[in-house]
Amino acid sequence: MKRLLLVLAILFLASSAHAARLEVSTGDPVEVRIGVGVPTVVTFPEGIKAIPTSADPSALSLEIEGERLFIQSLRAGYGTTLFVIGKSGRLHLLKLVEHDTPDTEVQLILPQAPPRFVEPPPVVSGRPGRARRPQGNPLRRLLVAMLKGETLPGVEVLAHSQSLASSAEVEIETTYLYAAGRYLGFLGTARNLTQAPFVLRLPEYQAPGLKAIAADLETIPAGGETRVYLVVEPGSPY
Repeated sequence: MKRLLLVLAILFLASSAHAARLEVSTGDPVEVRIGVGVPTVVTFPEGIKAIPTSADPSALSLEIEGERLFIQSLRAGYGTTLFVIGKSGRLHLLKLVEHDTPDTEVQLILPQAPPRFVEPPPVVSGRPGRARRPQGNPLRRLLVAMLKGETLPGVEVLAHSQSLASSAEVEIETTYLYAAGRYLGFLGTARNLTQAPFVLRLPEYQAPGLKAIAADLETIPAGGETRVYLVVEPGSPY
């Protein structure tokens, strides 16, 4: 079970080679792992206007096509930070580092959450001077929205199909990604591939950035399935 949970951590908080990885462009550098001779594509949430940083052409190949930046390392041991300006004028930072398992695809998303999502305006009751605010913090409300299958103002919902884990006992795949401000919510389906009940010991799982984790069923019946919910804050250590 611990190995299964480790796979989840690797998917959300790092990435494996030859797989797409989602990152939030928050203004902090996004690490992109490169390797000599291995092409890497970074897809931005908007078209690319310019890259006002110089890179040694003998060490790094850069090509722009719309909202995609194609990167290929030409020399071992090379790394740099790229400043990429989008069509809107927003600055995106990429930190290129050499790695044994380079990325093949990294997709940046830019959730558009209005300030009111953090604390919605009060709802005026029948009595003057009295107001009632929604209960719970934004994180809790995001998880509740995922559990109920609802959307909230300032929450972007994207179809997201990717395998999280696959073993002889269970397989887990995502179906939707919820993006709300600095939080990402992943909705997935866990399927029991055995002929015996399978226990998801989710409370035992801990990882940097993990804010909440839950499932409809703690024990999946033989051959059955359940929904799994994860909320993470990229870049947060807790």
